[in-house]
Amino acid sequence: MNRHLSPPFQGRRDRYRRLRFLAAVLPAGVLAACGIFDEEGRPPPCPIAAVVGDARTLALYAPGPGRDLTDVRFEAAIGATVVACEFDENELTAELRVEIIAQRGPADRDRRGNFEYFVAIADRDRNILAKERFTMAIEFPGNRTRVGVFEELEQTIYLKPGESGDDYDIYVGFQLSEDQLRENRARAR
Repeated sequence: MNRHLSPPFQGRRDRYRRLRFLAAVLPAGVLAACGIFDEEGRPPPCPIAAVVGDARTLALYAPGPGRDLTDVRFEAAIGATVVACEFDENELTAELRVEIIAQRGPADRDRRGNFEYFVAIADRDRNILAKERFTMAIEFPGNRTRVGVFEELEQTIYLKPGESGDDYDIYVGFQLSEDQLRENRARAR
């Protein structure tokens, strides 16, 4: 299935929901004239991938004012994030794998939860250069109440001369409402 994403994002979707988006940081340049590897033959570093602490978990409730345990439809958490990089002159392609673990609550009747999360690329000063939201539907087959899935994303960052992957960070988290963010922060206290 093709997916149309707004610039600077481009995407496609396949069995593993592999997505690609571009963060055109500045006009493209070339890494050092000697090539992309350092003098010891090591590739440049990858960006660090981190889960935003306040956006690591999500609780979805049944419609209405109730917010106790019996009103929970789903709870979800972002687990491990793994990043690996490939380099081609001024392009850094980061392959990101994000684990999402979801659990059904007592108020779920559909056995299918929809979860929205984001991936953002930031510079060294933590300025967000590109951000995209993704929605994932998680099915709970049979009598399963807990499911873990992996999302695979591919991000291309165009590097300026002298830059490397450690000039950027990749942030992942659930896209939360103000109420959900307040709830997560109160739970963390």
